[in-house]
Amino acid sequence: MRLSLSILLAAGLTSGCGSWLPDAPDAEAEYSDLAEVARAGEAERSLVPAWIPPQAQNIVVKHDAHERIMRFRLAGGMLPADVCRPVAAPQPPVLDATWWFDDMPRSKALRCGADSVAVAEQGNVFVWTATAP
Repeated sequence: MRLSLSILLAAGLTSGCGSWLPDAPDAEAEYSDLAEVARAGEAERSLVPAWIPPQAQNIVVKHDAHERIMRFRLAGGMLPADVCRPVAAPQPPVLDATWWFDDMPRSKALRCGADSVAVAEQGNVFVWTATAP
């Protein structure tokens, strides 16, 4: 089931909030691939980092006003080496979901792009991004 976030995102983007994420408590959405994210609209596209490989499938995004977590499938599980580098002991996200890690292997974490942390595990890629409240 896919949750349309258009109304929630529009409300968050116009709420005057200083955060870059829409002000919607624990909003969650699912997309089959990046093409579906693109068709969903500008606000939804802003939730998915630009560095996500075009082969990403089964994308699930959950966010609040300060943080985003997401999971996607990636055949081979290889993240783009030109934008993902090892990072030491990143802070885990506060948000949680039924599809999220119970015990995040942070030793495998990579910093991807300017503000994302990712862990690839058995074909799944888990990504989190946090901003200061």
